[in-house]
Amino acid sequence: MRGNRQDSALSDALGAIILISVVGLGIAVAGMMILSNPPPEKIPAISSDITTINRTIYISHNGGDSIRKSEMQIIVDGKDYTNRFSSPDGTPWSAWSVGDYLKYTVPGAPTDAMPQGVTIYYLGAKSEYLIQSMGVPSAAVRPSYTTPVPTSPTPAPPLPVAAGFSGTPTSGAPGLNVQFTDLSTGPVTSWEWNFGDGSTESLVKTPPVHQYTLTGKYQVTLTVGNGSGFSTKSVDKYIIVNPYPAWYNCQWGYRKNITIQKSRVSGTLTNFPVLISISSDGDLKARARSDGYDILFTDSTGTAVIPHEIERYTSASGDLVAWVKVPTVSSSANTTIYMYYGNPASSDQQNKNGVWDANYKAVWHLNEGGTGTRYDSTANANNANPRNYDGTEGTTGQITGADRLHGTSPSDYLESASNIGITGNSARTISFWVNLADTSRNGMVGWGTNANQQEFEAAVRETHYFLWGYGAGNDWDTALTPAIGNWHYYSVTFDGTRTASWYVDGSQIGTTSAYTYATSDTHGFIGYEYDSGRSTTDKSSYMNGVIDEVRISGIARSADWVATENRDQASPATFAIPGSQEMWSC
Repeated sequence: MRGNRQDSALSDALGAIILISVVGLGIAVAGMMILSNPPPEKIPAISSDITTINRTIYISHNGGDSIRKSEMQIIVDGKDYTNRFSSPDGTPWSAWSVGDYLKYTVPGAPTDAMPQGVTIYYLGAKSEYLIQSMGVPSAAVRPSYTTPVPTSPTPAPPLPVAAGFSGTPTSGAPGLNVQFTDLSTGPVTSWEWNFGDGSTESLVKTPPVHQYTLTGKYQVTLTVGNGSGFSTKSVDKYIIVNPYPAWYNCQWGYRKNITIQKSRVSGTLTNFPVLISISSDGDLKARARSDGYDILFTDSTGTAVIPHEIERYTSASGDLVAWVKVPTVSSSANTTIYMYYGNPASSDQQNKNGVWDANYKAVWHLNEGGTGTRYDSTANANNANPRNYDGTEGTTGQITGADRLHGTSPSDYLESASNIGITGNSARTISFWVNLADTSRNGMVGWGTNANQQEFEAAVRETHYFLWGYGAGNDWDTALTPAIGNWHYYSVTFDGTRTASWYVDGSQIGTTSAYTYATSDTHGFIGYEYDSGRSTTDKSSYMNGVIDEVRISGIARSADWVATENRDQASPATFAIPGSQEMWSC
């Protein structure tokens, strides 16, 4: 019996030991299982928006958890742009929390394409999780897991914003500095200014001062935002930069300044007819009337109209040849005038008579061609009539058209319809461009009669430049041989006493005070030597060459005047230089 009890006690002890061992093993296994299976990773819960303004991408953190920069990745069209994004003030960032904005401005012009996809990832310890995506999906291959928006605690939604601004001053001349004031309401966290002249400023809290350098009427736009969205205010023509100098009339939409180079002027000259020659001007071609009626000129004030005459305007190419009476040109300072155009309803703005002062007795441009009248541009209307013309005379001249006189076959020349109006010992000037074909006897420009020794004529005789006064003691042989085969500018002056001067290409080649020129008043002749002792069929009485821009004045033009005329007409493109186009509207 006792032996049986002892056996039973041993059996009970062994059972207890085994149970303790099993429980211990279970606890050990459970511990191992706990240690080998940590709790699931916590994925951040975030609410965010992706927005673009102009070329800037904004990513706003609207609610949820904060993320360190090292825990996230921003993919733009498949490329990692995380380090290209910055905080609102442009500084680097280390974390992204509720209320924060990240921004990146895409390089390029306003018309360039923007990125098509922006994706944000949380880089967890075990995997990567999608937070937000906009536009075309990124090219990167990522798990398509979106973190939930937290429901508790619910972040307070940001209050709405309303854009508003003012500027001072709102008008002035180019170089205008405008101080803008932000009048927006609400908790604004971003600002985007567009000044209308191509300039912008992003996320500037302090209202900017902006300078407007060009004439124009500018629309100003301010866009403000926060986590609740954006608000924009735009005011058209808010800033007006008035032209300086003032604009003549806003019916003319365009103008250019024209600068007369002081280095091309001798002395100071008043009421000087400047040749304006502009070739292939695309602005005139596109905006001036096809007949050129809307082209006009003002002095340096931009508002006082000065007379002009158009000798040629070709709208298809924008070529313009015009004469403009400039109040003063000087060798000490550049002279500025303005050319206006771009008024489709304009009447003809020319005042050709006004270009030529009262001292001009006749101005013949000789650009008509054919066998018709050659018109005088002065108020005297002393038009020249062709004699023996056969229609082959019209040709290219130094300035637009000219007349080719043949000397004989036919013996062609021009005769004014009325008397010149310079008689006796009065002062005078003859000027013209000529391309002589030979140095034989050539009557070029003159009037009066040799019947009573009262003639005044610029000619070539005995192969020399010759001032014909007819009669002993009145004919001046310069003893200088004229150049042939090229264009040259001739001016002959007489001071009203005894001094005559001859200029070639603006330079005086000789002067004399030995002769008296007491001239009778007759019609004027171009290309014909008036000699009562010769037959009008005598070929030696006619000019052989091309003649252009013939002028007769009732005063002795100064050496400065003659030199400046030559520089202007020989090279107008270097004398008066047009600037860039300005535009204005009512």
